Amino acid sequence: MRSIPAFGAFLLLVTVSACDNPLDPRDFTWTLVSLRQAASVKAELKGRVFQQYDPSRTGDPRKSIVLDFHKGLSVWAQHSEGGAPASEWRARHDYYWVEKAHGHPVYRFDFRNPTVERLVPEPKDSLDVPDVTGLIVLVRDYFKEDEIQFALVDSVGHLPPPFPVFAGWTRFMELDAVGGFDLPAGKLGR
Repeated sequence: MRSIPAFGAFLLLVTVSACDNPLDPRDFTWTLVSLRQAASVKAELKGRVFQQYDPSRTGDPRKSIVLDFHKGLSVWAQHSEGGAPASEWRARHDYYWVEKAHGHPVYRFDFRNPTVERLVPEPKDSLDVPDVTGLIVLVRDYFKEDEIQFALVDSVGHLPPPFPVFAGWTRFMELDAVGGFDLPAGKLGR
């Protein structure tokens, strides 16, 4: 009987430590969902905007991420120092792929060939934009309003700052953003 509580404590420790470790999408087996299931996932998230900060909204320096599901998927990223944005960019696409992890309530969102804009500092030419190849957005429990969690993964290791920001499961704050989140450059996270 003594081994049952010891095993339970061990299992709890493993579960807690796993939550702190960065997620690796290669740890899951992914399958594309049906068109009906993809439409259901997208409908649940459509029109919603989520934001999170690292280490906090008032931290200095700080990193901010916004996930905007108004028209497809937009990912805004900003790195601020001294209360001013040092770098800011956005990747967006009207369409994104939805895959589900086998045996887990985890979904993977990939967009192929997104439009990428550098907002701060202003790009010097059209080639002065970040390469977001390998950007993966993971969502868990998307259907549970107060329990939805996200992770952002740099699967190839060359995203610009502020990535990777949330490589483990993180609860993002949901914003009231009617019509989408479209602020001028330098206003993200204020």
